[in-house]
Amino acid sequence: MRNTFTSCTNRRRTVENRTSLPSKNNSNITYSPNEPDLLECLLMDYNDNYLINCLLGCAYGQALGDAYGLSTEFEKRKTVASNYPDRSKIIPFPDYKLTGHSSRCERGDWTDETDQWILILETLIEGNGDERIFAKKLERWIEYGFPELNDSAGMGLGANIQQVVFSHGYLRNPIETSRMIWEHGNRQAALNEAVMRYSAAAFVHFDGLEKVTKA
Repeated sequence: MRNTFTSCTNRRRTVENRTSLPSKNNSNITYSPNEPDLLECLLMDYNDNYLINCLLGCAYGQALGDAYGLSTEFEKRKTVASNYPDRSKIIPFPDYKLTGHSSRCERGDWTDETDQWILILETLIEGNGDERIFAKKLERWIEYGFPELNDSAGMGLGANIQQVVFSHGYLRNPIETSRMIWEHGNRQAALNEAVMRYSAAAFVHFDGLEKVTKA
């Protein structure tokens, strides 16, 4: 998926169990027994609950699938089989066995894939897909991450993205800069990271297949 340059031990995006006690990450947030889901009102206010459920499934599936996948990311098949010999049981989450890679992250955290999925989502909503707006967001994410989630920087920056973002002219023309980096590398960099983030386009343009294809 990517080469990891930075540790994600400072990330605070874990799934909390609901209790009557304040959240350990934010003392201003409390949960009471049998408290309704925060999204329940959204489902009640819209007639098309099926569509809303699909959109929520897209978002939750992205983040949770990413977080769950960290349990085996970069591991060889033989190592995974050794760590989880009973194939009749699913890999426990978030209590999977830590590896050299996953131990850099807090249990339950997602990776840079979902972080950048959020950046794409914001760009499509705020900037109508303007690549220069995304370029600015990506550069800021690399430096700060999501401060509101207690990030200190963007975690998991890959070598290819790093080379593009820190190239001269990136903010002015990110697409051309990306193409030049690709050409300079003899067109060998063919990462699949875009596939992991592409659902953000469908999330925003769920009613327009042409826009999703164009994005």
